Amino acid sequence: MSSQETTFYQSDNILITNTRAVLRNDTYAMANITSVKARVKPPNRVIGIVVSVVGGLMTTCCGCSALGVIPMLTEGGDEFIGTGLAGGGAILAGAIFGLLVLAGGIALIIMAKPTYVVAIGTAGGEVDALGSRDQDYVATIVSAMNEAIIHRG
Repeated sequence: MSSQETTFYQSDNILITNTRAVLRNDTYAMANITSVKARVKPPNRVIGIVVSVVGGLMTTCCGCSALGVIPMLTEGGDEFIGTGLAGGGAILAGAIFGLLVLAGGIALIIMAKPTYVVAIGTAGGEVDALGSRDQDYVATIVSAMNEAIIHRG
C-alpha cells in the first residue's frame, strides 16, 4: 500500500482521500470506516399539518358562524337571539383568513423535501456524517468514500 495520500473527491468543505474523510467540520479516519451508504430521511411535515389544521378550524368556525349555522345566545347563555350574521364582515374576513392559513399549511406540506444523508459505519455503530437536500451530491460523496475504502484495501 502506498503511503501517499490519494484524493478521490474535493470541494469547498469536503475532502475524501484514501486516509481520511473531511466532511465539513468533522474528520474521519478511513481506516476506521467499515461501510458507507446513502440514506433518506423523510421530510418533516408536522408544521404544515398543524398550520393546515388551524386554518381549517378557523375557516370552519368562522364560515359556519357567517352562514348562521352557529346559534347566538344572550350573554348569560339562556336566551336565543338569532343566528350568525352579527358582525358578519369580521366573521367572513376570519373565514377568508382561515382559508389563506389553510392554503399556506398545504403549501408547507407540499414543499417539504427529504434530506439525503451520508451514513458512515464504524465498529462503534453508524453515524449520519453529512446531510443535504441534493441527492446527487450525497451519491457522489458516497461513491468517492467507497472508492477510498476499496483503494485502502
